[in-house]
Amino acid sequence: MNELQVSLVDASRRPDSNLNLENVVQAARTLSDRLRNASEAVQAARVAADSAIAKGVEELNLRVSQVAYLNRRISNLSNQGKATAALVDKRQDLISQINAFVPVHEVPRKSEKVALFTTGGLALLDGTIPTQISFRPARHLIPQGDLSHNAGGHLIVNNEQLSDTQMKLFAGGSIHANFAVRDDLAPRVQHELDSFAIELHDLFSDPQTDPTLTENIPGLFLDGENRASIDNLSGLSLRLKLNPKIDPAAGGDSWKIRDGLNAENEGPTGNPELLVKLSNIFSVSNSPIFGSAFKGDASLNGRLAEIEAHITSDRLAFEKDYVSKNSAVDALSVGVWEDGVNTDAEIQKLITLGQSYAANARVVQAVDEMLDQILRW
Repeated sequence: MNELQVSLVDASRRPDSNLNLENVVQAARTLSDRLRNASEAVQAARVAADSAIAKGVEELNLRVSQVAYLNRRISNLSNQGKATAALVDKRQDLISQINAFVPVHEVPRKSEKVALFTTGGLALLDGTIPTQISFRPARHLIPQGDLSHNAGGHLIVNNEQLSDTQMKLFAGGSIHANFAVRDDLAPRVQHELDSFAIELHDLFSDPQTDPTLTENIPGLFLDGENRASIDNLSGLSLRLKLNPKIDPAAGGDSWKIRDGLNAENEGPTGNPELLVKLSNIFSVSNSPIFGSAFKGDASLNGRLAEIEAHITSDRLAFEKDYVSKNSAVDALSVGVWEDGVNTDAEIQKLITLGQSYAANARVVQAVDEMLDQILRW
């Protein structure tokens, strides 16, 4: 975006230079490409999270089934008066692995069996038959956070899909974290990028800046082939592209960036008026439009800074939480070892406190890197 602003300033100083005008075209094209790259990173994170949910559910079912099998073996051996310590340790290791997917409470049952309940109260295993959990990965994820039109959805427990409220039964762990990436974190960043895209589009489509335009004629940027609309905001940053009217590579004329996007004939080559107006766009404070992710007035530079600040703030919060909980686990582990107590039994609830960080931070890191690239150019 800085490159586009600089190129417009340079062109306003030498409006007769075809090279300066073509530099503006190239900078505008690069900006729309970088914005699309950032949005593609967000959507890639959602797709990866969706796949990770499916894999996590598969692994969770496998381990709960293995615990059920060991329950039966341990019970049989215990009733026969035989040693069960090795199998109990193996079962405890499986329960620790289950905690990585969803934190569970372990409840003792008769004959050395155990029942497993999520911290939200759902029974994963209480008896000999595990609860059946399934998940249908989405065939296609749209930019909107609402998944009502997507192929994927929530977890399915015993053939019934969980509601939004019931999904809290799986709070904590990597499965919950990946749902947060897919349905909350990534869509929020996408909405911010789309809100920036609509402001960028509208500022360069303003008839008060370019008199050759009208409210129905697009300016420097297009939504696909048309003028962007707030009614079709979702995914705009993925669709935004340079208007071919000014792109020589697409059969357009670069002089239209100087004389007007909808000008029919080339004007005086020394007229810098429109170029000056376009270069001033970046420093003007704008009010957010209805439906935007932004709240207060800010310039385009301020909008990008706001997006990056939100991402950085989230990442730092996740890191702080991660460090804090890992420290708690380490401190408890040391105390347990010093007291000679069974570590697995004592820290079972805490074993996965750091597991969700990587999944939650993935989308934040991916988009942060893309925005860093945008701001560097």
